Amino acid sequence: MKIKIILSLFLLAFCSAQTKNFVARQWNIEDGLPQSSIRCITQTHDGYLWIGTWNGLARFDGVRMTVFNALNTPKLHPSIIDIYEDKQHRLWIGTDGGGLLQYKNDSLVWLDSADGIPAKVINSIKEDSAGNVWFGTDNGVFIYTENRFIHFSTANGFPNFPATWVIPSRDGSMYVQFIRAVFHVRLSSKPAEKLGDSLIFLDEPFSTGGYRIDVDTSGAVWYSVKEKGVVKRIGSNEYIDKRFANVNPKEIFILPNQQKWVMTPQGVYLLENNEIHNHRIIDGIDCSSITSVFEDREGILWIAVEGAGLIRLRAKQVETITVSGGLQTNEIMCGMEDRAGTVWIGTWLGGLSYRKPGGKKFAAVPLLSNGTSIMAMSQSVDGMIWVGTWAHGVYIIDHGKVKKFLGKGLTDVITIRSIVSDPRGGVWIASAYGAIGYYNGEEEKIWDSQNGLPNFMINSLLLAKNGDIWSGTDGGGVIRISKGIVSILNSSNGLIDNFVHVSIEDNNRAVWLASRRGLQRYLPVGSLAGNNGMLSTVNSKHGFDDDPAQFTQDVEGNYWIGGTHGIHRIRNRDLNEAADGTLPSLSYLTIGKSDGMPVLECSGGNNQHVWKTSDSALWFSTTHGAVRIDPRSVASNPVPPGVIIEQVQIENLPVALDSEIIIHPQETKIEFHYTGINFSAPEHIRFKYILEGFDDHWRDVANVRFAQYTNLAPGRYTFRVKAVNNAGIWNEEGASIDLLVLPPFYATWWFRALFVIFFFTVGPSIYFLRVRQLKREKEKQVEFSRRLIESQESERKRIAGELHDGLGQNLLIIKNKLLVALSSKKTDGESHHIEEASDVVSSTIEEVRSISHNLRPHQLDQLGITKTLRSIVRQAKESTPIEFSTEIQDIDGALSSEEEINLFRIVQEAFNNIIKHSGATKVNINIFQNENSITVKISDNGKGISSSAGFGISGMHERAKMFGWKLIIESNPNQGTSLSIIL
Repeated sequence: MKIKIILSLFLLAFCSAQTKNFVARQWNIEDGLPQSSIRCITQTHDGYLWIGTWNGLARFDGVRMTVFNALNTPKLHPSIIDIYEDKQHRLWIGTDGGGLLQYKNDSLVWLDSADGIPAKVINSIKEDSAGNVWFGTDNGVFIYTENRFIHFSTANGFPNFPATWVIPSRDGSMYVQFIRAVFHVRLSSKPAEKLGDSLIFLDEPFSTGGYRIDVDTSGAVWYSVKEKGVVKRIGSNEYIDKRFANVNPKEIFILPNQQKWVMTPQGVYLLENNEIHNHRIIDGIDCSSITSVFEDREGILWIAVEGAGLIRLRAKQVETITVSGGLQTNEIMCGMEDRAGTVWIGTWLGGLSYRKPGGKKFAAVPLLSNGTSIMAMSQSVDGMIWVGTWAHGVYIIDHGKVKKFLGKGLTDVITIRSIVSDPRGGVWIASAYGAIGYYNGEEEKIWDSQNGLPNFMINSLLLAKNGDIWSGTDGGGVIRISKGIVSILNSSNGLIDNFVHVSIEDNNRAVWLASRRGLQRYLPVGSLAGNNGMLSTVNSKHGFDDDPAQFTQDVEGNYWIGGTHGIHRIRNRDLNEAADGTLPSLSYLTIGKSDGMPVLECSGGNNQHVWKTSDSALWFSTTHGAVRIDPRSVASNPVPPGVIIEQVQIENLPVALDSEIIIHPQETKIEFHYTGINFSAPEHIRFKYILEGFDDHWRDVANVRFAQYTNLAPGRYTFRVKAVNNAGIWNEEGASIDLLVLPPFYATWWFRALFVIFFFTVGPSIYFLRVRQLKREKEKQVEFSRRLIESQESERKRIAGELHDGLGQNLLIIKNKLLVALSSKKTDGESHHIEEASDVVSSTIEEVRSISHNLRPHQLDQLGITKTLRSIVRQAKESTPIEFSTEIQDIDGALSSEEEINLFRIVQEAFNNIIKHSGATKVNINIFQNENSITVKISDNGKGISSSAGFGISGMHERAKMFGWKLIIESNPNQGTSLSIIL
């Protein structure tokens, strides 16, 4: 017994050491699953995963779950045992108590005894190579062939037990598993009248102890026997792998990639290439009670763990180094590999750590304290490691000894952002606060604001192959020091963002600059100043919409960019063609959490956040550790996403997905809901769509999964959508659906025909009616002109009478008084007559003024329109008992002289009407000016205007019409009158 325990422990230890590195992603009830215990998983031809649980069925596209259960699908029994899609794309669903169902045309159809299959428990469903579908049930075996079900049971040689599994073999035969025996059979190519004669038994039945069997591509049968091991059966011969004897093997699943997954109480064992890997804990998930394993068409593994929902397993594409690997903190700031192969990592508040070649863990360097933040490092030609810190200056590590470096311009408390070494033995050091120093033991030189550097924080340094130093700043653009001369590149001469860091000089000797607005490539074709052809941009307009925080190039020339949404690989040719303007849209591979990244965001702002090592690996900095990628081992994703239009809604209501969607005239809004199915990284699927006949280009909508259009013109359209996976592989065919937008009745041919008939019949009547209307309007105009002439004549008559009766008489009296004065001999009499003449002259002057005022108010010329209007109000207050409420803003200079006199006349006429005819006791007048107009509003509480309004009202309208003003008069009997003028 002790020996068995020891062997078991040895096997477990051996297997654990060989465990594959998987990334697990889990979906459960809160993610949309109908129940947490999954019994079966399959994938249909359109790419969907179908998941059967104890409480319903789910269809999964990688992002969304569509659930079918007893609540929304009454025919569905909630307990699902097996799901299978045959070659004709029929989806069969077996239940535990509800019989067999078939899913087609987006609905479930229940099959029962009337269809030839009365069984209530459907345990297993598979298809043989001839296209016959086999069903293992509680009542024997049913086979669906030639559009009918054939039943095989005890009468045909099977035992009186439920058939638990049906497993196809590649030679067209089937293995049918019962509780105590497995039968190897084949269906005759031509079923006989006696159904039993249609079944051919190939081998003697054999026992497996009741555990599940599976068949590999060679035709060998695999199963497990308790305390015996894993059995491989070829024909009647059994080969036992006793390495599993002490771990109680149970179920076996053979995947399309020929991995054998063996379920045991100690977890799942993976048998691959004669190696065994134990997976009790996979990425933190307890996998000791796996109930199902499934491999999809992308090679992704899906497992069901009792009570733990759906789990996706993907091989890790990255390695993460954290505190568990010896670091003091997980927030990485910089790193490098020295010429001896030692990897150095600087952290925030965690000091400096190193790992020698062949080492498993990192060790700390006693540099100040563990609370030191390391910002930059570089190895000089003499082998010394230069280390820049935050607020603690520069240190040198020389053969394991740490010492302080205080060069020109450096202090104990200075913050260093970047360090680079040059081949002449010197080092370049950038402090955070706008200074760059060069030190080589013999020479020390500083560049700062006195040498032309902008007074902004420096974030990065790059030594180009020609010896130029490039530096990025936070707000001051890019600095280049060439042969000691400083030049600046910023937004005034081509830079898209002044907050920029210098990333790399690539294999083509182009310098790449990175900012939150994208990448810019500088080609060394001349000086910075005045050269408009040197910079080109790659950003969201090319389909790359991430922040390029970390940027490097692998040994094959591919570019790798760490951003806020993962790490992206772009082919060298593609990125440069996009920069050249010859490639409008980029495709690239994205590595994210599904590939093992601890967090999507890569730390940014310094080109030393990413580094390469001699084994071709790329290292990226994150706040959750250092991420190491071997570009040569990164698996691409060659499977394009399946694209499906799942639903079309018109006015928010779903419609049937027919070959052509009909939109009626009263329907103005249509929505298309689509999906892309690719399970490697569904969160990175991007879409483009176009409505042919409406859009003139494809719309790039990132990961948005619906499109909406409103008020489409009548006609025929085609909606197309396509998608790209995380590796940049497009499904160019995509999905499409046709639309027909029906015209409104007035745009149809029959309506137009009726309109023509109407035009030639009723049209003449309308014409003559319009002619009569124009005649009436002309008669009104003639009548107005007549009344206007009469008014002018009346006014002339009035003025003539006033001149004759008033002014003329007064002048005659003055004449007579003066004659009398001249003829008088007495001094007193002479004085008396002269005084009387003076009084008459004064009266005459007043009368002349009154006449003049009636012809044109002199206040307009002397006081302006504002004071003139206020004068009208004041005179009305003094001459009538009416109570006036006034608010008149200054409108001087806003109107021409002609406009002012006409506004005055309208207001004057309105006041005359109020005083003479309204019987009002209160009047409000408001005149105010805004940006584009002047508004005059006069209202009273009088008796209103009668329907037979006089010539004065018509005159108001004509004056307003002459200048394009809007005059509105509103009046109700005994409710007053309101007059508004908008100028």
